[in-house]
Amino acid sequence: MDIKTKNISIKFDFLMIILFIIKYFFDAFFFYLVNFGIIKIPVGILTLVLVYFFSFYYLNKNNYLLKKELYNLLLIFFLSIFITFINAIQSEYFDLMFISNYIWYLESFIFGYFLVKFDSTYKKNIILGYILCAFIILFSLLIIILGFPKENSEFNYLRLALDLFVITIFCLSIFKLDIFIKILCYLLVLIALFIVNSRQYLILFVFYPFIYLFFKKKYNYLLLLFIIMIILTIICYKFILEKYEITNNRVLRLFIDTKNDTSLNSRISLFYLGLQSIKENPITGYYNGFMKYSGKGSYMHNILSYWQQYGLLPFLFLIGIIIKYNYIVIKTQKYKQYLNLYIFSFLLIIKLIFASSFTDNSIFLAIGIFVSIHKNEVKNEKNDISLPITY
Repeated sequence: MDIKTKNISIKFDFLMIILFIIKYFFDAFFFYLVNFGIIKIPVGILTLVLVYFFSFYYLNKNNYLLKKELYNLLLIFFLSIFITFINAIQSEYFDLMFISNYIWYLESFIFGYFLVKFDSTYKKNIILGYILCAFIILFSLLIIILGFPKENSEFNYLRLALDLFVITIFCLSIFKLDIFIKILCYLLVLIALFIVNSRQYLILFVFYPFIYLFFKKKYNYLLLLFIIMIILTIICYKFILEKYEITNNRVLRLFIDTKNDTSLNSRISLFYLGLQSIKENPITGYYNGFMKYSGKGSYMHNILSYWQQYGLLPFLFLIGIIIKYNYIVIKTQKYKQYLNLYIFSFLLIIKLIFASSFTDNSIFLAIGIFVSIHKNEVKNEKNDISLPITY
């Protein structure tokens, strides 16, 4: 690669990370404001268009369109779309929304791919990291102070929580920030997720430091954190029982009043209905078949939802790619060079397996990260490049 092409690549890596931040942080911000009657700016659509435009420009400039492995991945991707279409037209709930889903999947893959390139190119992203962290802290304080108007939220709280979760884990994972700032950011986002009432992201966020310390092999800190968490849980449990109506809080009901938790019970019911749907349509799946149960949102909330919605082959393609590239980066031990991003991807996979569905495209962030780690050379300290805005 000549110097001119290398400079284009470096600038493109930085551009993609800026689009990633805009996509997830500002999308969450405007999803929050819309609940107060403020018109939402379509940040997601704007970044989607820019990501595709710049990606094709970049691929063309670097002759990546001729890469065999990229061809293979794109072949699987478009084959999945074709198979999904064949399966979908057999359903009485046929529509073309799956094309939109696949477009978002590919965008997330592109983001994930360039997160690794960004991490391996820029070593000292100090100012950018602190700016993003400051935005997250201020946004969390806004949620804590003003609250979250659940009566107007519909499904907005899910999207807001997803965006806030992804951008915060990314910020805490990739940027080298002061430990006090990281802890402050973590605690404020934890409270904000509780107020937003998102259970899956709150639970994952609670487990994030445990997973991080485990992968870092800091077992003494892990034990200390576990003891602190137990003490805090006991204190908060007694405090919360006196201050809150459990029946009005989705998070508390999950742990204290499970039998009367309609959301949890409905998810369990949808899981069994989804299994029955898969048994009846093991090859083709049942595209939008969940609509016959309770309408929108009545799908399985785990990785099997891909099988139920798209059919067996697209589901196997997804599982195969995750296993293949995860196995490669572990076998070659490249994950150690990008451990923070690997932990980030690990959380996204856990989220998909147990709590998300085919509507959540963040799993393709993880796939993009795995593929990029596999393709990247091991980081060399001498080749790290600092941005003009860093120390």
